[in-house]
Amino acid sequence: MSASPEPEPEQPLISLDEYITLCADLYNTLLAKSLPPNSPPPETSTDLLQRYESFRANGPFDTYDPYIPPSLDPLSPLASLLSQLRTTIPSPISNLTPLTPLLYQPIPEYFFPPLYSNELDEADSPFLLLYPQRLPSEAQYASDGGLFVDIYDLRGIWLGAPPGPGNLPSSEKWLPLDYLLRLELSRWESGRYIHDSTAEDGLKVQKWVPVPSTTTTTTTITTITTTPWPNLQVAEAISEWERLLSAIESRIPSSSTPEGTSPGERERIEPLRLEAMEGLHLGKFATQFLTRACRPKGWTFVAPGIGTFSSEASLREVYTAAEPEDASFRRTFTNPEGEENWVTLLLPSVAVAADGVKSTPVQVPADVSRYPDLDDVNSFDKPYGFSKATVGRRAGLYTSWADERNGDLVQLVCPSGRTNAGVFGGPCPWGPDRGPRLAEVLGHWANLVEDGVWAVGEDGVEEDGVEEDAAWFDEHVDLANLSWDHVIE
Repeated sequence: MSASPEPEPEQPLISLDEYITLCADLYNTLLAKSLPPNSPPPETSTDLLQRYESFRANGPFDTYDPYIPPSLDPLSPLASLLSQLRTTIPSPISNLTPLTPLLYQPIPEYFFPPLYSNELDEADSPFLLLYPQRLPSEAQYASDGGLFVDIYDLRGIWLGAPPGPGNLPSSEKWLPLDYLLRLELSRWESGRYIHDSTAEDGLKVQKWVPVPSTTTTTTTITTITTTPWPNLQVAEAISEWERLLSAIESRIPSSSTPEGTSPGERERIEPLRLEAMEGLHLGKFATQFLTRACRPKGWTFVAPGIGTFSSEASLREVYTAAEPEDASFRRTFTNPEGEENWVTLLLPSVAVAADGVKSTPVQVPADVSRYPDLDDVNSFDKPYGFSKATVGRRAGLYTSWADERNGDLVQLVCPSGRTNAGVFGGPCPWGPDRGPRLAEVLGHWANLVEDGVWAVGEDGVEEDGVEEDAAWFDEHVDLANLSWDHVIE
């Protein structure tokens, strides 16, 4: 399972010079991994400082709004670092050379973007854009954001846009540069980052799009992309799902455990069969997960008010009864082969019947204004709201609107219509913001069980009643939300 690098055991303190060399070595290793395999290595140089001073002296600058970037303290740790960083020789056509699917190599002309001049003036310590962003949107330029690094303490943070006066993230939210570089290297080692070949023109190869590794062309250009989702992400999600089920099962009272079975050895229901999903609009990642995830047997709740499709019939009943004639709002994308993907209800909010025999899916009410004290609820039925992507307004955990590579992002819909619980509690410190992945949500829920935040009874995660079950995420948003610490990357 791929995760953010765990804090390393305490190491002997190293000097500042040794730390600078460490960061330079990590970056240069990252650069080596980014270079096209099976090709002669391109020429590299360590002239970033000279190129920056040449740019300051000679431009070119914007004719209508010239902005002369500040000088760089030659005695600063970052100046020493820059002198050790290798970069490939820029092309005469473009100075943008990919380092990862999210980042370009350092570009001296972008060190101090004009957009951030106000933030630079307000900062306690100056910082520069060391790794410009490399995003698929043509509306976002490389110099608009990326990984910024403090000149003196070598801590970094991702800024996708100027935060505005007084909103620069506080120093404790910036992360050590070596951690950020190790994180990027871990994505190569896990297979998250790969090289792909495409027949696209060299100027378009920067697009951050998935490319099938089986593509064969007469002329190939290598680009860096991320691994398409059904591989690593499904395995991570199943691993965290098993952990969640085991955490709950080990805490179910022994009085309800079948005779001769220890709490940690309860039977489970087999995963849903692929044949049961035939003809339904389900996403590919969701299908991969649901056909691999065993389900609870003898108990219901994997989270407050949230269960599973207890049978294949219940899955088909929900989708066939609720599916509108036009489900296009749930369509997230169509890939080049014409295959469609859909927002999918993975884990429904359920209410257990009085006899305890059958659980029924919970729907968001037609009028969400009955919850005036809950922020975000009114957006549910707006044109941009999530209601159109639900399956008959069923509450629960859905896959989210996402591209093919991020098919494992999820969206929690509370029975009130709230959609801002179960999200990250702040901006991502090392990359563009995104929703949580299924593995991250399931891992967070397992933590809530293991830490005793969620009580466990005979029917799984336990509250006093269904209405209180459904309201837990509304009433405990801070506990429901995730932290960027140790996320699945």
